[in-house]
Parts: sequence; structure tokens; C-alpha cells
Amino acid sequence: MTTAGDIINRAATTLFDDTKLRWSETELLQCLSDAQREAVLLNPSAYTKNAAVQLVPGTVQSLPEEGLALVSLGGNLGADGNTPGRSVTQVGRTDLDASRPNWRAMPATGTAQHFLYDDRDPLRFEVYPPQPDPAHYVRLVYAAEPPAITDPGDPVALASMYDTALYYLVLARAFSKSSGTQDFTKAAGYQQIAHRLITGRKVTKQELHPTQLQERTKR
Repeated sequence: MTTAGDIINRAATTLFDDTKLRWSETELLQCLSDAQREAVLLNPSAYTKNAAVQLVPGTVQSLPEEGLALVSLGGNLGADGNTPGRSVTQVGRTDLDASRPNWRAMPATGTAQHFLYDDRDPLRFEVYPPQPDPAHYVRLVYAAEPPAITDPGDPVALASMYDTALYYLVLARAFSKSSGTQDFTKAAGYQQIAHRLITGRKVTKQELHPTQLQERTKR
């Protein structure tokens, strides 16, 4: 398990500040907290939660308070949150609107069949058909805000595969500090490396699965 101290001590060595005089331990820990959040915003799968979540009546739903983006909706869990049921598949809004224009006004049922999600509105999604009152539960996988880091012994919330990217993001923030050591060129360079590590190479439209390409074209 990687600790916060592992990351910030490595960064302090690169900064020639092993004693943490120019960049205090508190500063570097805050940089690491910010770096984790930035990584999740760039790649929602970097830190996810998988939980039984009760929906609300109707179609429009919201992610839990700490949620940042929807990853998937795994399936129905019944009225008690413990009864596995039908899978829930994603559909395009254009397709559903065309085939069932009045789908939001259809009779409510506790079994969700489909969900709709637009990453331009990342904190909300819709389910079809509408949920009754009280609503039922579903299995939700969502990107969440990592817990704040306040101590060198705190574990890094992201998987160890992100350690190097977090290290570079800490350096980027350190070199952005308004001081005699400020260096925006180095800061931008470290940030660019980190972003490439977090997101991987960009996917072109030609590389998308035909279904994905069709859905992007509709947006």
C-alpha cells in the first residue's frame, strides 16, 4: 500500500528539499490531495465506489454526494437493496425519445430496464421506466471524490498504478507556487506527463466501436 509520505518524500527529493523547508509537509500533502481529485476528473475509473443505492421517485436521479461521474449501473436490487434482479442497460436518449416519446410519463415500476447518461451533466442520470414511491435500489458504480490526505501515514486512495502520475502532479503544483522557486515551464511539463499517464493515448473516432461512434454522433 502506498502512503502519502511515499509520494511527497519522493517529490521533496526531486525538489532538492528533503527537509521540506521551501515546501512544507502540509503544502505537499495538500498538493497530493488536489492531485488525486484531478486524476479522477481526468479518468473517472481511477477511484470508484460500488454500492447499493436507493433511487428516487420518477426518472431523474442524482449520484451520491461524493459522486463525480457515473461509471455504470449494474442491476436492480429490489425494494430492500439485497435482492439481485434484472440487469439495467444503457440506451441513447435519441433512440428512446424516438421510440417512446412519452416514456417519462409511463406507469412507474420498481424494476429499472434502462438508464440514460450524458457526461456533459455528470452528476445526474435517468432511468426508464419511472420509479415508484418509495423507489427501489440498484447497483451503482461511480467515480467518487477521494478522501482528503492530511497525514504522511494516510493511504493513497488511488491504485498504485497512479503513483507516478500523482508524483508528477505534486511536482507541478510545487513549481507553481508563488515564490523564488516558481517555474511554470517545469510545472506545465510535469502536468503534461501526468495527464498522459492518467488518460493514456486519446481514442480517435476511427478507433471507436460502431455503437460508441453512433452515440457520440447523436450528442
